[in-house]
Amino acid sequence: DRQDKMGFVSAEERWMKEDGKEWFTRQMTDSCKLLQDFVDPNQAMVYFHKMQQGNVPFTFDPWRVICLGQWLKSF
Repeated sequence: DRQDKMGFVSAEERWMKEDGKEWFTRQMTDSCKLLQDFVDPNQAMVYFHKMQQGNVPFTFDPWRVICLGQWLKSF
């Protein structure tokens, strides 16, 4: 019944902007190619780079694109 309880919080923003920057960029590039029928790869990468540089607020959208790309590879 605790109202202050939080779920597990991971560090996607830090990984995307610092520690895992190259990995995130590579995964976004690969996923955007796989999803080109659904998203414009150029626009998605421009938005992603703006987010990496802190020019737009952080969201989990790039992480979702990466996860969907991985799902497509698997299935």
